[in-house]
Amino acid sequence: MVPEGKRKNCWTRLCTKFIFPEGTEGLVKGHVMKQLAISFRGYRHDMNKKWLQKGRDPTKRYPITAEQWARFSVIKNSDDSKAKSQAASRLAKKNKYHHHLGTGGYKTKIPKWRAEDEAKRREGKLALTDIVPERSANWLRARKANTESDEISCPDEIKPVAEKVLEATNLEKTGAFKSQRERDSLSHALGNKIIFSILFE
Repeated sequence: MVPEGKRKNCWTRLCTKFIFPEGTEGLVKGHVMKQLAISFRGYRHDMNKKWLQKGRDPTKRYPITAEQWARFSVIKNSDDSKAKSQAASRLAKKNKYHHHLGTGGYKTKIPKWRAEDEAKRREGKLALTDIVPERSANWLRARKANTESDEISCPDEIKPVAEKVLEATNLEKTGAFKSQRERDSLSHALGNKIIFSILFE
């Protein structure tokens, strides 16, 4: 986490450079704080991977004191930090289907996708949510899927998932497959159970 003092300082400096439209300051600040956290995580990752793991000393290149670097080294070399890193690595390897959502995630994309679906319907076209449930549609769209005519168009690497989603959706219409809390068309296609503390895979 970025230290509170650093966050306040970055925001104060930013406010001296920009004038925000009336009523937008809270929105802008929320986005800036989110980007700050992402940048800080990336910076710590680079310090560990490109400097610490290679035995290099960054204090001559960056405004980092020897004391700060020593403290960072102790933290990153601790058993707890190594265990967390290994767990994150294992989790990343399990994720075969990487999304293309950007920093806003599903939260910013879903309203846009819903508006696009409504626009398609007004034009007499079929939206992706007319073919499969919204949760499945959102997962597919996050990985570059869309509709062409009455079919799902998507990259080759997620075609097996799209086909299984469509299969489960069609089976549900006939009553042969029933969505439940632990299993819907998307979790069926991915071969896992839904963890309800997570809204989307």
